[in-house]
Amino acid sequence: MRKFYAAANAIFSHCKYASEFTKLLLLESFKLPMLTYGLLNAIFLSRTQMLKLNSCWKSIYRKIFGYFKWESVKEIQLFCQRLDFIHVVHKCKFI
Repeated sequence: MRKFYAAANAIFSHCKYASEFTKLLLLESFKLPMLTYGLLNAIFLSRTQMLKLNSCWKSIYRKIFGYFKWESVKEIQLFCQRLDFIHVVHKCKFI
């Protein structure tokens, strides 16, 4: 997870003046595959591991949209028509 956060911070440092939606698209296209690599075919994760990865993905939304750690990002994800990490993994496994 440390490499994920380091890569996400590198993207944030290079796109300070980009819009929130642009930052979200960059992170989805470059960093979401970093979290899901090897999960779909090879590895079975426990519920606690999935929740940790989901919290990593939610922290990205918090950083982009300026939310605090205790605030929920479900509304932002629904507004942007995005899924949380657990549903992304289930969707990829289903396909």
